Amino acid sequence: MAGASFGGVAPGQWAQLRSLLDEALDLEPAARANWLDALARRDPSAAALVPRLRELLEHASRQDLAGVIDTLPKVETGDPAAGPGGDTAVAAPPSQVGPYRLLRELGSGGMASVWLAERTDMLQGRQVALKLPHGGAGAWRRAGLAERMQREREILATLEHPNIARLYDAGVAEDGQPWLALEYVEGERIDRWCERHRPALEARLRLFLQAARAVAHAHARLVVHRDLKPANILVTGAGEVRLLDFGIAKLLDQGVAESTELTQQHGRALTPDHASPEQLLGQPIGTASDVYSLGVVLYELLTGRWPYRLSPTERGARTLVEQAVLTQEPRRASEAAPDAATARALQGDLDTIVAKALKKDPAERYATVDALAEDVRRHLEHLPVLARPDSLAYRTRRFVARHRLAVGAGGLVALALVGGSALALWQARVALDEARRAEQVKAFVVGMFEGVDPDRAGAARDVTAAQVLASAEQRLAEQDDAAPLVKAELAAALARSHLGLLASERAIAVARPALEQPVMREAPVSHPVRVELALVLARALRQLQKLDEAEAALAPLIALLRGSDHGVPPQAEAEARIVQGTIELHRGRFDEAAVWYAGVLAMPATRELADMRIEAHEQLAHTRSVQRDRAGALEHARAAYEGRLAQHPKQRTHPQVMTAGQVYGLALLELGRFDEAHPILVQSLDAARQLYGEGPFVVDYTTRLALVEGERGQLRRALALLQEAEGMAQRLRLPDSLARAGQLRTLARAHMRQREFAAALAPLDRSLAMLSQRTNPAIERVVQADRLYAGAFGAPPAELGSAVAALGRLIAEQAAGDARHRTHHPLHYLGHLQRLLDRPREALATLERAAPLARASPRRIDAAEALAELALAQLDAAMPGAPAAPGASGASGVSGVSSAASAAGASDATARLLDEAAGLLAQARAEPFPASADIALGRARLALAAGRADDALAAARQADDYWRRAAPASRDAGVASYWLARCLAAAGQRAEARAAFQRAARALEGSAFPADARLRAAAGRAG
Repeated sequence: MAGASFGGVAPGQWAQLRSLLDEALDLEPAARANWLDALARRDPSAAALVPRLRELLEHASRQDLAGVIDTLPKVETGDPAAGPGGDTAVAAPPSQVGPYRLLRELGSGGMASVWLAERTDMLQGRQVALKLPHGGAGAWRRAGLAERMQREREILATLEHPNIARLYDAGVAEDGQPWLALEYVEGERIDRWCERHRPALEARLRLFLQAARAVAHAHARLVVHRDLKPANILVTGAGEVRLLDFGIAKLLDQGVAESTELTQQHGRALTPDHASPEQLLGQPIGTASDVYSLGVVLYELLTGRWPYRLSPTERGARTLVEQAVLTQEPRRASEAAPDAATARALQGDLDTIVAKALKKDPAERYATVDALAEDVRRHLEHLPVLARPDSLAYRTRRFVARHRLAVGAGGLVALALVGGSALALWQARVALDEARRAEQVKAFVVGMFEGVDPDRAGAARDVTAAQVLASAEQRLAEQDDAAPLVKAELAAALARSHLGLLASERAIAVARPALEQPVMREAPVSHPVRVELALVLARALRQLQKLDEAEAALAPLIALLRGSDHGVPPQAEAEARIVQGTIELHRGRFDEAAVWYAGVLAMPATRELADMRIEAHEQLAHTRSVQRDRAGALEHARAAYEGRLAQHPKQRTHPQVMTAGQVYGLALLELGRFDEAHPILVQSLDAARQLYGEGPFVVDYTTRLALVEGERGQLRRALALLQEAEGMAQRLRLPDSLARAGQLRTLARAHMRQREFAAALAPLDRSLAMLSQRTNPAIERVVQADRLYAGAFGAPPAELGSAVAALGRLIAEQAAGDARHRTHHPLHYLGHLQRLLDRPREALATLERAAPLARASPRRIDAAEALAELALAQLDAAMPGAPAAPGASGASGVSGVSSAASAAGASDATARLLDEAAGLLAQARAEPFPASADIALGRARLALAAGRADDALAAARQADDYWRRAAPASRDAGVASYWLARCLAAAGQRAEARAAFQRAARALEGSAFPADARLRAAAGRAG
């Protein structure tokens, strides 16, 4: 028998054949013949399979088929990869395999090769792609090869799709080598085809859709490909896509492809630069993994580049590729575009589609490949894609792209489109009952869109919402014959639209003149249009921090609301309360702000007020946070977040969900629940970047994420995020505000944590200038303490005493004020400066007052810094006086200690403090930073005092190594070098000790602090 041929078995029968074969193999060999004879009678549908089953069972009696299950690894169409043993050389196959004659090799991969072959029996002339394991006869017995081929055969037999290469035949040759005969596709890999033919963007997307639909077909049959990449997607001469190579595909069980023992034994067969993060991590694989890989393919088709920032040389290193996939955020496709025209075409829909497909969390990607393909199709047809938040700018651009200018009732729908989101009151309020007013509005809407219609006005194809609104403003100014009330209503709608685009100045430019028209001045304060114009104007002015003007614009309405029968619609009343509360909040009048917000929550919980109630919860969360009512802040933040999720259950990147998520994340942060806050803040920041690119929201969100990153120990990333936010704020020229002051202070604190005091001064000065006009004294005092502390490190000796005295006054004022605003920071700052001024007893007393406040703080790293400082103060107080030359106190090298008992008195308490501080940093998984070096230095000094020279030296090296890397010329580096020298001398390493003393003396030369001068003198004598 030339081979156990499986030709002639219909694709739909493979699963049945496999099931029957498993059943037969479970029988004793002697019982199989009777089982076969009875099969046709028992199951007529299996009668045609009996001959094939008989062949297989006869073959099984001669061969061990236990390994002939599961899959065979991928086929590459590029250069041959190394074989399993690392050798690219493989044994030449025979000229004939089963009924096929081999013609030439088409390609080779890690464990298999593909040959062009033709059948020599009754089907002579048909050319196929014949897939064979590497290594020739016998090598297939290596564990897993035939096993994998059987799996691929079973998978391909279930897939019948015009864009998937078909399975024609399968078998096992006389020598036991398995083979697959696949459809031979004369084509070129899709990326190279695009490079050569340079098709338009639309043509590339349609090619991608063919591949996506093929993958969706496989998913519908519970098959995940797991190795999607351009090399496995060919384009034929007719421009049709063929999907190849299900060699590492796995059948799905409830949507997840679990690893088998075979996979675990032989590692992951995948292509790392197209593999999903969960593949690289060895996690269970589902259809979302193929969504990710298709996202990479789509990115490459659109840009010609890989999504991550690696050089071509780095792309060759698997470790770097995997690290990039797991840790880097992909560049937006438009940022990687080869030219400006392509970048413009990719901005918007395609950026969003690709970004969603490439999310690292599978749950955040498209739920199915069909959903990804549907969004690509909708983009091609100028329909809104489902991945985007339903924003004003986006819906307007899609509307114009389709050129569906409505009339009549459709005109009202179009104006509502420009009116914006659910927060646009105009859409709910304007009821044009008179036919004349309806016709005026209809004509206005149609003319507004005609003004930016590319086919009628010669405008650019990619029309933005801002252009639509600019056209509308021009037409509104030209409407001399329109009724004044109609013009006022249209102005209110346009102003609200500008406000939705964060174009506050344009909103003011439209709303203020309309409000000043006679028709509005003469209208009652409660008139819906007058109310709307006042609300939009006040909101826009508040956004620009023009608080006096905002309050004046809102004052008539607020005065009206103080009466019991004001006649203002509930939704407008609620918005007015929120705007007034926000003005109070930004003035620092937090109790008054809370009263206005609470008034909204006291209103009936109707459907119409749902948005306003959620916004009131958000603002109350902010207010409670600055009032240090962390539990209250969390209660309101959670209510807002859950409310938004209920409104948008399938749109976690909706702008309103994004905003509420930021509020909730900040409340979690304030309670020390950093790991809970982190994913929420990351998700909302990603959504804000996609939606706005740059903007005030993105500045705020980046700052909040930086706070969480810092408290999770990612200190360098936190500082980088804060610098990114500051650069953005400067480019946007953001106005002074409470939020801006907080952002600057957060940036300064990050620099101070790294002992970069000079870099902290400018942001602290700007923050104080903003706070002096907008906040209560409690918050301003905290920032003043930051400024005094940071400034002391560059101040001349004569000014140090003044800084210490000023800090003392601030601490006294804080102690006399609201207990909710007391923090450990001013006490920590004062204690540290007292230590450096060589006043150890005062420092110890001050830092002991700071310790309980630090321990009560939810911020672990802040607490660790304060406790490490207290430990160093205890050591200073237990070892008064200037240190003598090394070795003066005996073998231990400890000097300046009155007695061993004196040192021992502090040692236990100090050791516990250092352990507590180190434990807090370990909980935060903090990377090394100055407090880490302080802890190491404290342990070195303790061990030195106890005569444990080796332990002391090991700890001192840690502190010295940190500062020599971070800031080798700083005073902290000088202190670390000094104590390292003391430990080296105690260990008998005199030459190295002398060099360390000399380094210490140089680094401490410029310090104005008396404690540093004392160490410098001692180092000079010893060095």
